[in-house]
Amino acid sequence: TTTTTTTGEKDSPMELSYTVDATVGYLAGSLFDLDLFSQSSEEISVSCCSGGSIASSKKICGNGTTCLNICGELDTGCATIECEECHDADVKDKLCSASMQGEGWCKKASVISELTNDCAAERMALAKVYDLAKPTNELTSKCTDAGQRKRRDARTVRSANFHSTAIFNIWYCTGKCRHVSNLRGMPECCLHPYTRRAVPGVIKKCCLEYGFCV
Repeated sequence: TTTTTTTGEKDSPMELSYTVDATVGYLAGSLFDLDLFSQSSEEISVSCCSGGSIASSKKICGNGTTCLNICGELDTGCATIECEECHDADVKDKLCSASMQGEGWCKKASVISELTNDCAAERMALAKVYDLAKPTNELTSKCTDAGQRKRRDARTVRSANFHSTAIFNIWYCTGKCRHVSNLRGMPECCLHPYTRRAVPGVIKKCCLEYGFCV
């Protein structure tokens, strides 16, 4: 159920959320032991998001290198999962934005709603429902309001202390995790939307063996 923090901000009822096109995921560390990434037989490419921007240099963890606090001790307690081979558009704002800097941002319903909302897709879907050639101003107003809210959030966060969020690129899961037994060497693929959707037995094994029950 949804809870409310002492600041009045509602927590997200889900601790794992994906964007509409399932190319970026947002994970609360309490839901999945991030040390499991360290146990992967794969070398995982990691980018670090801090202050609304992604560091130019990437890091590597897994295959014997710990993934814990890979972006520094001042951690948000959240993780971003990137399915790099899936997206065909610029998703920079989905990977790292000003609203993602505060501690525990991944549990805030307003932040997750903003990140997972695809205005373009929503407008076109509504236009089809109303049999319109293109979205009207009325249908775009919600997205406009959301954009203004994002800019306000950005101004607020810039004045706060920056926490870092690790962005794990698990692109290889699509090609390498084709059977539930493959999870033994790459448990992080429990988080990949393709693996969860297309590989039989993954959801059950991820819950029973790795404690990832969603």
